[in-house]
Amino acid sequence: MNNKTSKNNLKIVGSGHDSVVIWNPWKEGAKKMNDFDDDGFIEMICVEMANTKKLS
Repeated sequence: MNNKTSKNNLKIVGSGHDSVVIWNPWKEGAKKMNDFDDDGFIEMICVEMANTKKLS
């Protein structure tokens, strides 16, 4: 992940999962979250490890 403003790079690694999910609630989602400022989405991303492939 590259931050064009600060020129910092962030490498995200994990194990035991098949995917990394990066999301942001955006305007509508932020307004629905009680513990989140309405404009908090501007400076926020959420990074989560996940299993997204179907188990066989």
